[in-house]
Amino acid sequence: MTNSEAIRQLEKQVSTLEERRDNARTDIKRVDAERSKAAESLIEIDRRLAIIEENVKDLKRVAEEQDRRRWAILLAVVGCFLSVAANVGLIYFRLNK
Repeated sequence: MTNSEAIRQLEKQVSTLEERRDNARTDIKRVDAERSKAAESLIEIDRRLAIIEENVKDLKRVAEEQDRRRWAILLAVVGCFLSVAANVGLIYFRLNK
């Protein structure tokens, strides 16, 4: 093998290595772009999750308030019923004396 043949082989190998390097750089740029998109998506998902958590807290607060109101109405109705029953009972005992 002569020096010129060895030089040509080395040039081919160098050319191949440079092409691989360029392909690797392109792949790195593509992967970096995809990573950036994924990071942006995660930030957006995190923001949406925070909004959903806040909405759930609001819904729980509203449900608790509605539950308190139901109990207050129920107690008022039971109190009215007992009052009417007591008045009917007193009237009955007064009339039957």
